[in-house]
Amino acid sequence: MQNKPDTACPEFWIQEWERFQRHHKIGCNFRSPEFWNQKAEKYYEDKTGSSNRISRVLDYLERKKILTAGIRILDIGSGPGTFAIPFIERGASVVCVDVSQAMLDQIDARVKPEQKSQLVKKWSSWHDLDLQKDNDCHDFDLVFAHMTPAINSGKELLKMIQASRKWCFLAGWAGNRENQPLDDLHRLFLHEKRKSRHFHFALNVLYTSGIFPELWFQEHEWSKSIPLQDAINYYTDFFSRLTTHSKHNVRTEISDVLKKRNQDGMITKTHRGSIGAMLWSVKGIDFAIKHKGQPPQAC
Repeated sequence: MQNKPDTACPEFWIQEWERFQRHHKIGCNFRSPEFWNQKAEKYYEDKTGSSNRISRVLDYLERKKILTAGIRILDIGSGPGTFAIPFIERGASVVCVDVSQAMLDQIDARVKPEQKSQLVKKWSSWHDLDLQKDNDCHDFDLVFAHMTPAINSGKELLKMIQASRKWCFLAGWAGNRENQPLDDLHRLFLHEKRKSRHFHFALNVLYTSGIFPELWFQEHEWSKSIPLQDAINYYTDFFSRLTTHSKHNVRTEISDVLKKRNQDGMITKTHRGSIGAMLWSVKGIDFAIKHKGQPPQAC
């Protein structure tokens, strides 16, 4: 008789997370430097509609007396400095890690000259960054990862803990969400419903490891209209990387779908869902140290 898996064991959730990741093809695009390089120039502008969501995170960290002058922060998947710039403005020193050089260049363009001494940029994926080589083990008061595909496995989560000496903060999509027309195109080319489970896996790994983070959730809705041809070009490039179809056929199929959504030459992109955030202290945690940032062996 086959033994039932021990769902109270963190190794179970680490392995399930890895299994999910292997079958989640679309995630490869969201970790691609090319994908983010293409979005970099307009990405910060696109985030202006999220000011309330950003303010809530900043206010929360200030109320917890974590975000204070002199704090040292590691911002994983920093993008164009959506949080790094406000952190610096509040007196923090920030190390930004991002897989996209173009995103890091956007931070340079926005940070004030007198504040550049508070900023360090590292062009690297979180997966490839060597904490020991860079002497970054347990070197940060806060390790921060907000809505980034960089935390996509148990190994990346444990690495957050390894880098921190006080706090870790992680936020991501929690539960089902709607992203149109991406969801319909995902079903068309990959023949399955798009799923987002990284936040759930991270929470289960922590919880079964005896780490009980403080949680909160926030509903988020966002929409933007873009020209039809721009939408066709964007989604053609996106799904061409995920299917064996020729790029010409991908473009034809996408054009057929988007033209039905066309309103006066524009396509409206919508995003609805719940964002989960969790904060935990690393004080007294030897879990990541014991395993040196690697997933533990199976139970």
